[in-house]
Amino acid sequence: MKRKTGSVAPKTPAPVRPYRRSLDADGEAKLAALVAGTPDASEEELALEMAEKHDIHISRSTVNRTLRRLRLT
Repeated sequence: MKRKTGSVAPKTPAPVRPYRRSLDADGEAKLAALVAGTPDASEEELALEMAEKHDIHISRSTVNRTLRRLRLT
């Protein structure tokens, strides 16, 4: 390190980028409505319905994380 900077101090950490959710509040409301309409649907089925009905393409994992965050599991 000393050759490049002239110091042996540790490098400053890179800035933390804010996490951006795949679904906004409107998308979460649409997903909650789908769950209310079909409570026995799988996460994969909910992801497919979001794509078909609302043109919102999300993964099964995103459905899972969103349902846990909304406490709908």
